[in-house]
Amino acid sequence: MSPARCEKRALSPPRRKIPRKCKRGRTVGAVAPNGAAPWMESPWASLDGDIIRLVAEHALAGDVADYLRLRAVCRHWRSSTVSPRGRSVVDPRFHPRRWILFPESHGLFPGHRKLHGRVRFFNVSTGAFARLLLPLFPDHFVIDSVDGLLLLQRDRDSAIRILHPFTRFGPDGVITIMFVVTRVQRVAFATSADQQWTLSNWQTNLSWKYMAFQGKIYAASIWVNFSPNRIFVIDPPRVEANGSASSFSLPEPKLVATCPVEKLFGFAYLVNCESEVLLIGHTDRSYSQAVVYRLADIILGRFIPLTRFGDYTIFMDERSLCVSSKAVPGIADGSLIYRHHGKFLAQYHVRSGTLSTAAEGRIEEGYRLAPYSLIHHLFACCLMTFGKSPGYAVLPCLVPA
Repeated sequence: MSPARCEKRALSPPRRKIPRKCKRGRTVGAVAPNGAAPWMESPWASLDGDIIRLVAEHALAGDVADYLRLRAVCRHWRSSTVSPRGRSVVDPRFHPRRWILFPESHGLFPGHRKLHGRVRFFNVSTGAFARLLLPLFPDHFVIDSVDGLLLLQRDRDSAIRILHPFTRFGPDGVITIMFVVTRVQRVAFATSADQQWTLSNWQTNLSWKYMAFQGKIYAASIWVNFSPNRIFVIDPPRVEANGSASSFSLPEPKLVATCPVEKLFGFAYLVNCESEVLLIGHTDRSYSQAVVYRLADIILGRFIPLTRFGDYTIFMDERSLCVSSKAVPGIADGSLIYRHHGKFLAQYHVRSGTLSTAAEGRIEEGYRLAPYSLIHHLFACCLMTFGKSPGYAVLPCLVPA
């Protein structure tokens, strides 16, 4: 299914949606029998505050966009729930984690003048789209997205800004962020209280696959000369009482697990699947047989291949993406999507062990500029430079406060 067709399910930016009865009660000049304000007579507005808060908590646990819609119903519902203003970036509960920055095609990137300040997000759980207008784009460009938040760089002084795309709020408080910057093979880090970035005094490895997870950066090395794959963790920097991290050095990568050659061959991929880290790779030189492990099991020395990982499809390349199969029509759950010998997108079904073509067409160098189906667009999310502003290849990691 093409992204154009998927736009039928497009999700508009959160806006006020007033229930019919609540809206009817606001007629100018209307007077309630008991002399109360007309909107107070609405059954929606008269709901008990505790019930509203309970429903709001469930909505926020699922999707922050649903929470914002709930607050938009009426004044009473807004006053009964926690406002995201000032905390939508600092508080992880308000992060739009199920939404990813959706890459455009034909060389367009967020902030490109042809997009007129609009950017698309895709919900990896439902397959819904949101097209949002962000007024900062005239003098900012997008570096990347992490946990659904946008990382922007200001043109005039290269200052980094973190923006919640659904609330348009920035951080009100101290927040720490780390970048794997492939161009200089370093990890850059800073807090919102710092005036400049600090680089690690050790180098990263260009062949490693990186993943940000719960405020840490995980890295998987590649199989070389029969050496085992190794998994490293990069912990966040220490933060001073004044909120700065510039006085401390970043800890070196810490080895947490080793995967023998007979268990995993070639590249290893890390992916966050429902708050669980999975390690994925192949077992043969033809890359036609794949295997999936839980990182937690490998750390304990157990190598138990998974045949199921829920109703999800995993896209793998420079980084990995876990998407609900319900959001990707035509792909069976429990599938892995990856480049097979750099020629076409392969679909490996873990349960049956079968390999097939995931999408028509060969992958050529020019493909990076023009994906033409939903599957190609989602795979492009795994390319660190695709759909981003020119010249950047980074992996961001947001450290919880």
